[in-house]
Amino acid sequence: MNINLTPEQEELVQTKLRSGGYSSASEVVQEALRLLEARDKTHRLLRKKLTRDSSRLAEGTLSTAKSFSKSSSERSGNWSVNTR
Repeated sequence: MNINLTPEQEELVQTKLRSGGYSSASEVVQEALRLLEARDKTHRLLRKKLTRDSSRLAEGTLSTAKSFSKSSSERSGNWSVNTR
């Protein structure tokens, strides 16, 4: 496979190689692709959550941020909604 890079992208790859963190241009590209996949996965999860929360808000089962309250279970990362 051949990949065409802009001069700026080529310089970025060279800079990464000179930094000593990578031993080849392939490693730089592989890391970039890994990060791209991670970003895409995060975007998919955020879109899914946004869609779900938008539906819940329209149904009246999700309140605005002002009504969120922190409970003991939330210390472990779970949030509950105060619907008063």
